[in-house]
Amino acid sequence: MARGDRFRQELTNHFLQKREGLRRQWVRQMRANGLLQGLTPQEIEDESHALSDTYVKCLETGKYEAVRAWARFMARPGLRRGMTTEHIIDGLLVLRDVYRRSLFRKYQPDTGRLAKALDLYSLMADRFLARAVLAVIEEWEAVSKREIDQLRTLVKT
Repeated sequence: MARGDRFRQELTNHFLQKREGLRRQWVRQMRANGLLQGLTPQEIEDESHALSDTYVKCLETGKYEAVRAWARFMARPGLRRGMTTEHIIDGLLVLRDVYRRSLFRKYQPDTGRLAKALDLYSLMADRFLARAVLAVIEEWEAVSKREIDQLRTLVKT
């Protein structure tokens, strides 16, 4: 296993070990920022688990297909419940920061390893965020186009 791969696995293991605490911290911050309004406790639980699993999977594999699927799912009209693109982006930024702070706690005594962890993590987090935002926008555009086409059909009849 290459050195970079070993460090990626170390970060993945850290996030898996801290998974539940990080997920709960994310939910607390999301609630404090008013970003979970309209969701039931079960939806919050399910969504926070799905997002956390997707986030760690992308770090572990270096592949981002899962984030596109998650984002498209989130963008579906019946699931939005008033969530805007801004809400989704804000939620992802909160998640990014929660995970980043956990790296500071873990690696603070060793600034060299902290810098390496932040470099690797930041690259993954930025890619995750970019792909998620793009997928949400693409899905919302597709839904809008379908709705416009349906309205045109109704107007013609």
